Amino acid sequence: MILCLIGHRYAYETENLCRVFFPGEKIHTIYCESESGDLRVVSRFCDGPSAAISAEVLEGGRRTAESGDVAPGTSNGELERLVCAALYDCLVRHTGRKPPWGMLTGVRPTKLMASLQTELGESAAKVYFIDRLRVSPEKTQLAAEVAAAEHSLASVLRQNDCGVYISVPFCPSRCSYCSFVSHSITTGNAKKLLPAYIDNLCVEITETGDIAHNSGLQAAALYIGGGTPTVLTAAQLDRVLTAALDAFPEMRGGEMTVEAGRPDTLDAEKLDVMKRRGVTRLSINPQSFSDDVLLKAGRGHSARETLLAYEAARAAGFDNINMDLIAGLPGDRPEGFMSSLEQTLALSTSNITVHALALKRASRLAGTAGSGDGEAAQAMIAASYPALKKRGYEPYYMYRQSLSPGNLENTGWCKKGFGCLYNVMMIRECSTVFACGAGAVTKLLDPDGRLSRVFNFKYPYEYNDRFGDILQRKHSLRGIPLTGTSKAGGELGAF
Repeated sequence: MILCLIGHRYAYETENLCRVFFPGEKIHTIYCESESGDLRVVSRFCDGPSAAISAEVLEGGRRTAESGDVAPGTSNGELERLVCAALYDCLVRHTGRKPPWGMLTGVRPTKLMASLQTELGESAAKVYFIDRLRVSPEKTQLAAEVAAAEHSLASVLRQNDCGVYISVPFCPSRCSYCSFVSHSITTGNAKKLLPAYIDNLCVEITETGDIAHNSGLQAAALYIGGGTPTVLTAAQLDRVLTAALDAFPEMRGGEMTVEAGRPDTLDAEKLDVMKRRGVTRLSINPQSFSDDVLLKAGRGHSARETLLAYEAARAAGFDNINMDLIAGLPGDRPEGFMSSLEQTLALSTSNITVHALALKRASRLAGTAGSGDGEAAQAMIAASYPALKKRGYEPYYMYRQSLSPGNLENTGWCKKGFGCLYNVMMIRECSTVFACGAGAVTKLLDPDGRLSRVFNFKYPYEYNDRFGDILQRKHSLRGIPLTGTSKAGGELGAF
């Protein structure tokens, strides 16, 4: 696809819009009109006394066009919205498809909703979503509900509260849809990396706790993710948890989550370690209760193993357990997905997260035949929400991923009183979050509400080889004025 931009440079949003309507197309963006290309999209802004915007799509000899006027003195932000609206309307007419999230392509629609509610009021914010951003009434209502739930959960945070994330990017095997930087622990290379990785991680956790406390901050929520942290041995897991509690002793009795996403990594010894160290929340993820779908997804476990892991966790005393389901997995159909949801609901687990499949380029499924059925995923998600509400679950956080067929969302649902504070801190970007481990990103909130990021090296081998650089980056944070939590949150991205 060739995307021609004339008279403006809003490449980021217009490219993302094109990806919503033409998933999988490689986009070549130029800043002048082109006469070549089987698929050509033109977005034009003509400045001057009679300013106007227009958009057109040319494909296989067929042309679709939209145009409109621009009032004098229009702000840059509003001009960007008008340019995108014209392009969106043109793409809707050309393809016959109307994405439920309209023009929105950003990760955090609830953050935008909350900002508009503060600026315009609740009712006017919904009208803005529907009329100006082309979001469906259903998704607008969802965004409003989740924004309210996020606000309620975040209201308990004090100004010196921060979050902590610990990355363990290793798994028992790599799922076919996975794009995370995770290493299969079955490979010889990963086994060699892991001991040094645990040593370095514990050092970084200790250093991070010292920096947080010297900045006057204390942890309100801690999350150990990956990968699959429970792929570690019980002794290794105990080391990481002990280092975290020594560095952040205030977390004893606080919200501590461990991802046990692969049910086949749990056993009684690991459950005992986590319980003794004060872990309050587990995530045990079936993704599907169809063994055929699991096999195609490369999950490496059966539906029965998920049930056994869940029963073992409950028997060990864990009453706050999240379970993930993915809508749109290859080989799954809406009726199959709803069967998986019903089996999850029957367990009466405290949290259920419904993910839309996102096929990032690094995943094995990306570009394969039969992958990424956006219409099927949309039907699954649309049917799941009423079923969840009927059983007493409410949506409390939400985010979106790029390259999700159908431009859909991931939504966390919980029973009353079981919302995950860490998830809300991450999505709202209202708090400093210190992150440790390979691929981890520390987010720092300054007293003026500005957010900055400090990146760790992406791959475990880099993390080990250049660990001295990691510590230097951490040392550089000493003395920087930081705020734990801001009611306003960090910077707000476009759309």
